[in-house]
Order: sequence, then C-alpha cells, then structure tokens
Amino acid sequence: MSRNWRTKTAALLSAVGLVFVPVGVASAGMSTDPAGGAQATSVRNTLPVGVWKTTIDFGGGQMVNVTHSYTSKHELCHRAKSDNGFLGYGKGSWKPAGTNKFSYAVVEIFYDLDGNFNGHAEMRGDATITGTTFKSLHYSKAFDKNGTVLGEGSDYLTFTLVSRQDPPCPAKP
Repeated sequence: MSRNWRTKTAALLSAVGLVFVPVGVASAGMSTDPAGGAQATSVRNTLPVGVWKTTIDFGGGQMVNVTHSYTSKHELCHRAKSDNGFLGYGKGSWKPAGTNKFSYAVVEIFYDLDGNFNGHAEMRGDATITGTTFKSLHYSKAFDKNGTVLGEGSDYLTFTLVSRQDPPCPAKP
C-alpha cells in the first residue's frame, strides 16, 4: 500500500470523525516480563499471548496508539486511541501458523468523542514474532457508519511486547 493511499484515507476518515487504525509502520512500548526483567526465549514466547503495543503515524499530525491483547483462549482484544481522543475497539481471534508465526482477524468499531458508533474496519494479519516484537502484514477495510467503504489496503505493522501475562479483554471504551 502506498503512503499516498494512507494519507488520503487518514484525511478522509478524520473529516468524518473516524479513527482508521490498521495501516502504517511504527513501534512503541517497553518489553519486560511480569517481574520486570529480561525475557528469555522459550516455546511459550513463540505465541503472542500477552499485551503488545504500537503507535501508527498517519502523517499530518494524526497519531494512533494501538494495543492488542492476545489471550491463551485465542481471543484478540483490540483497542485504539488517537491523540485527538477518537476510540476504536474490537474483539477477534488468533491462531498459530507455524514456528513463531500466527494469524489474526478482528473487527474494530469506531466511536466518536461522545461514544457513538461511527463506523468499523475489518482487519486481518499474518505475523512473525522475533524476540519481543512481531511484524505483521496487516490488511484492513474501513466502512463509515452507513456501511459505505471508505478505503482498504495493507501494510506492515510492528508491535512491541509489553507483558507476557495472559490478559483479560479490556472493557469497551
């Protein structure tokens, strides 16, 4: 997906008050184990169970912080918050796809500043874990609140491990 497509899509979504979280490249967060020490590589660490974060820069000053919580029950809980306060939330699933690899799918619901439904995105990805990061080829298709397609595309996202604890799904915003 081209940077031009990302910029146009971000501008369009900003105009209608949506957060479009699925495309872009950046990483943020600290990587520690629950005790705060260095994380050793083990079989458990080849799966995404835990909390992972990234920050996506759409250009033009639009930054979005994304948190993915992967549970041992193969649930994916997605939360996104832009620096201007728009929120996105979704639940999906993940499955192993080979050594250090997994795939995921999630539907994100967009909310405006008052908590009203403002559209959604259908997202999926194929990820490879390397140490305390994973890189995902991420695909997304965004819709406004009336179901009209706003845009779609794919790009690489890099997430950084925050915690290896088996997380509960966080509450909806």
